Amino acid sequence: MVPFMKTKLIMVSVFAFVLSGCAGMSESMQKSAGVGVVTADQSDFDCAREVQMTPAFVAPSDGGMATIKMGLSWRSTTEDQVGVLIRFSSLTEYQTISSVELNIDGQFYELEPAEAVTNIDSERLTNTTCTYAAGCTSGLVLKESDKMFLASFDVIKKIPSANKALVKVGNGRSYQVGDLLADSYGNVTVLDVLPEFLDKVER
Repeated sequence: MVPFMKTKLIMVSVFAFVLSGCAGMSESMQKSAGVGVVTADQSDFDCAREVQMTPAFVAPSDGGMATIKMGLSWRSTTEDQVGVLIRFSSLTEYQTISSVELNIDGQFYELEPAEAVTNIDSERLTNTTCTYAAGCTSGLVLKESDKMFLASFDVIKKIPSANKALVKVGNGRSYQVGDLLADSYGNVTVLDVLPEFLDKVER
């Protein structure tokens, strides 16, 4: 196999690994990397009880690679509301997240934006490499976009016991649909950690 073909295969493999998340890694290793971690603390500012769930994967409804994550946050001062952080990951472009809607057993809930704009960030995955045959290949950079929305706590509580729970993430011109009840190739999903989040809130 020529070096150029090797380079292409390596890039495709990294692409698949990144967008399918941490498949092949144990759940404990994923959580060590900050995926789907639930914590409960008390605020130093106003003594409010706070429960956080770092973003966990949402399986695509079409069975493809997972590009959407969902995180949750709750405070006792606004106990009827949950902050829902939607994060989109891509190797090609940033996404403007304009809307989020839940479909739980045929009931539709449009979430209220808590932020006016989408936040963007990036993480370098591989460095630029050069070979005699293929020349230089730019390093891969994971482009991440996220935005916070608000949902009723009662709506979020319905997800684990639902027969159907979908999330639609819109970017103005198109949208992606994730299945909140589906597995995602060994990734830590929202459904894996949502019961722990709800349990800590209701204690």
